[in-house]
Amino acid sequence: MTELTKKVETDALKSGFPSELVSESIFRKRNWNFSGNTYFIDQDENKGREIDASAYKMIGGSKTKPEIFCWTMLSVEIKKSVKPWVIFTSERARFFEKGFTCILSHTNKAPQKFSDGIFDKYHPCYQLPRLGRTSQVAFSHDTATIFGSFISSAKATLESYRQAEKHREIYSDTSTDIVMYEPLVVVDGPLFECYLNENQEIMTEQVNLLQYALHYASPNYKANTYMVNVVTLKHLDKYLAQNEQMLQQMHNKIASTRGT
Repeated sequence: MTELTKKVETDALKSGFPSELVSESIFRKRNWNFSGNTYFIDQDENKGREIDASAYKMIGGSKTKPEIFCWTMLSVEIKKSVKPWVIFTSERARFFEKGFTCILSHTNKAPQKFSDGIFDKYHPCYQLPRLGRTSQVAFSHDTATIFGSFISSAKATLESYRQAEKHREIYSDTSTDIVMYEPLVVVDGPLFECYLNENQEIMTEQVNLLQYALHYASPNYKANTYMVNVVTLKHLDKYLAQNEQMLQQMHNKIASTRGT
């Protein structure tokens, strides 16, 4: 390796793109459909913006009648950070209980309560007792970087959802088609949670997974709370495995409800 090559490699590793390549490898090894550096329309700016990745997984098929398809669609921002990300959290019940605002259920043949118990038990983030409400990059005054990644992933998710609602594609008149749209932020770096314990003491813990309650509104986006999932790069494989388990359990429940 030449001296120039070494310098180029060192400089390249400081960027975020190697983290994107590693993330893509993890998705593909788990047989997720992965598209890097895709674009969506930002309704606030009325122009195209880039999202680091779009990925989806489907459980189901057409061989068994009636057909059942359960999908997870992820809009992914991937960030490398030498400095720790710090998310300040509060107890979930205090300001937001449960739920995903971006669930698309094609109700042509969907059970009325297809998700009962599935999210609570199997979704990687549903058992977390607290939700993020503000954030900062440690050892700096930077509050924009993390929040910006949450906004981008949420807007990309909403655009994906909007396009699906517009087309209303279903497999057949008898199929059940359940699609979940979720924002995901992957951080290649240390992630910390700060919260107040029952003794009114500030606790700081290094974690691999958090859920952030993003409250957002603008003239072009309806005021709502969007659940943004935050996972470290080293935990991404486990997160995807749990997501797949949730899809399989949802498929099994729908199948039993529909008598297949």
